Amino acid sequence: MMYSAKSEPTKADSVTADGLSRFYYLDNFQHVLRYVLQQYRDLLNTAEIDYGEHFLALNRPHQALLVRLYSRQGPCIRSDKLNYRNYANGHGA
Repeated sequence: MMYSAKSEPTKADSVTADGLSRFYYLDNFQHVLRYVLQQYRDLLNTAEIDYGEHFLALNRPHQALLVRLYSRQGPCIRSDKLNYRNYANGHGA
């Protein structure tokens, strides 16, 4: 199972002034996704399982960028308005 591999934190994952990891949102998302893939796999269809496994196979900066984009509101996202330093280049993700 590909989802068991965990992307390891790096020095870029330093703690912010409020005591949170810079990638706290990604860590939480990964935790929930792994849990769902493990505990509820029998309820998921093939596309959902494939999505989860492919997401977890991405490198950490790409995962972080995708989770940030998922959390944005609105039907459209303008690439010229994205300003996520220390993340994957949007064109490479």
